[in-house]
Amino acid sequence: MPALACRFILFALIHSLFSTDTVKSLLCGHPAALRYYRLGYNILALVSFAWVLTALPGSPALYALQGYPAVILSGTQALSLLLLCRCAAQTGLGEFTGIRQLLTGKESPPQFTRSGGYGLVRHPQYTLAMIFLFAAPTVSRNHLLFTLLSGLYFVLGAYLEERRLLTTFGDDYLRYRREVPMFIPRLRRLPFV
Repeated sequence: MPALACRFILFALIHSLFSTDTVKSLLCGHPAALRYYRLGYNILALVSFAWVLTALPGSPALYALQGYPAVILSGTQALSLLLLCRCAAQTGLGEFTGIRQLLTGKESPPQFTRSGGYGLVRHPQYTLAMIFLFAAPTVSRNHLLFTLLSGLYFVLGAYLEERRLLTTFGDDYLRYRREVPMFIPRLRRLPFV
């Protein structure tokens, strides 16, 4: 198995394990620990993800587009990054990063968001991340492997996340799940259609 796949699987296991309420409650036995948990979790995720990314270079290119196609794909990537930031801001950057918990020592109760990108799909950040990955104008064997592993991780992560959201928000989330698709928006919901 290539180094990239091994690193990605290890990252996915660590990231998923530390996102569970069980591990969080074990590590946050003391109330002061809760202040640092989310920030520490994000730092661990960034460091381990950077370690995965160091395995990306070095494989042969499958294709490298030039000219207008490359410009269009690069623009698509830039737009998806911009929209990813907007979705992250919509759910609360301070809470998401752990800065708010660090400053206040408390977690806010989870908020249920249905507007913006969350009105089009239930997991807009995963959808936008996949658009970013698939829109790369140059794709190597490792990039393709990384994209496929990411897609699988997003699907599995979304299903696990939805179980937690269903427990947290109950019938409201069940209704939302019936009305809004998971990853691919319905054409009639797009603002420009």
